[in-house]
Amino acid sequence: MADDRTPMTSRGYQWPLLVVALLVAQVALGATAAYLSVRDPAHTVTPGYHAKALAWEDQAKRQAASDHLGWRAGAEFRNGHLQLRLVDRDGLPVRGAIVDVALFHHARGKDVVKLNLLPTAADVYTAPFHADRAGLWEIRVTATRGRDQFLWSETRDHSAELAR
Repeated sequence: MADDRTPMTSRGYQWPLLVVALLVAQVALGATAAYLSVRDPAHTVTPGYHAKALAWEDQAKRQAASDHLGWRAGAEFRNGHLQLRLVDRDGLPVRGAIVDVALFHHARGKDVVKLNLLPTAADVYTAPFHADRAGLWEIRVTATRGRDQFLWSETRDHSAELAR
């Protein structure tokens, strides 16, 4: 009696192994993409974004009160310092304010630098600041004097000082 069963060769496992290899490659590529996207230092999510969105009306009221003060500000990077000039609506220096600044490079929104600027002249507040990279920096200022609170932000290019 002849045996009709032929022995299984390695060719019989070829297609299932190919399917398994493709599935493993897909999972490995997905995991690599997820890892690279999470560790990217340029990727950032604003902390407390949801709470800030819910408190938008309160922030709009604070900004309106700040605008009503009529204060004006101007910031610049000079000699390893961040300098802020602060004047009232008549162009007179705003003295005695507590000035807090949060700034970050546009390419690294996660790396926020917080400074407390101190008065150095009649209308100039300053703090040491050494930028590790050239480019656009977002400067967000909160100046408080008594019950008055001034909110201001500006984007400045820090390339000029670093090129010296």
